[in-house]
Amino acid sequence: MVDINLLGEEERREERQREETFSRTMSLDARELSDERPSFTFDKRTVREVSDSSRKIVYGVLFLIIAAGIAAIIWLMPKKTPATRTTPTQTEVPATQPSTEDTTPSETNLQPEVEPPASTMAPLERSLVQSTQLGAWTIDAAAKSFSNSESSFELISYFADRRFLIQFVSPSEAAIGSTTQAVQQNLQPAELKALPPDRVAMNGRTMTKVLIRGSVSMDMSGPVQGAMQDFSYAQFIGWLKQLAKDQQLDQRSIDPRPSREEDGIRRTPVIAKFYGPRNGVIGFLDRMAAANPSIDVAKLIVASADRRDFSDDFLELAMYFEFVELP
Repeated sequence: MVDINLLGEEERREERQREETFSRTMSLDARELSDERPSFTFDKRTVREVSDSSRKIVYGVLFLIIAAGIAAIIWLMPKKTPATRTTPTQTEVPATQPSTEDTTPSETNLQPEVEPPASTMAPLERSLVQSTQLGAWTIDAAAKSFSNSESSFELISYFADRRFLIQFVSPSEAAIGSTTQAVQQNLQPAELKALPPDRVAMNGRTMTKVLIRGSVSMDMSGPVQGAMQDFSYAQFIGWLKQLAKDQQLDQRSIDPRPSREEDGIRRTPVIAKFYGPRNGVIGFLDRMAAANPSIDVAKLIVASADRRDFSDDFLELAMYFEFVELP
């Protein structure tokens, strides 16, 4: 009995010991488990520290990328080199380029050779060219004064000393005044004088015949251009006949007079007369002046071919000049 109880107590004691040992073991295991848990879990502070460190890393990478991009852009930009400043040279901007690309009518077809107006001519050559140009201009300007006018001119004369004379008929004092004003405006003479008018009967009407005179300035015809043509006498007369034909003019006469020679310069007086339409006569004079022939104009006379009504549809032209042969 006693043994049985002792054995039972012994067994209970051993069971108690086993239970205590098991409980101690379980508590140690639980404590070890609780000690290991923090290494696998994070609190808010830890997360914030990790995120801050990660943000710093990202910012650092972004900074490096931006810095690398800026450096690349600077490296690729064209570099300014102040030391290599270029100055315009004749090879970069040729002096003749504007005249070849931007052609003007005076340099293309109108004038094959254009020279400075005054500097390349000798005084005698310039005087000869001006006598023709100023005479042709005076006749043209005077004839224009009768366009759309009640007055009609009988004759217009130009003389070597730059004087001009105009004789015309007019139906009224008002027409005389408007015609005189037109002459003043077109020729711009330094002084314009009128002789006492005459009353004449024409076609059953009473008309007033007026004679005015004045002188023109040397500069009115414009600057002298080109070079004087080097014609022989025969060449010039042949050219003059062809010019008259081109302008639909009839050649009435070309009458040379005996030549004379002074200081090696040979002069041949010539009287040439033509007849034709008004536009042909004016065109003939203009083209002759533009050719710069070596002639010295003494007198030009343009008169109406209609002695009854003094219409200016057809005109007679008389030229008094000397052909000049220079040494």
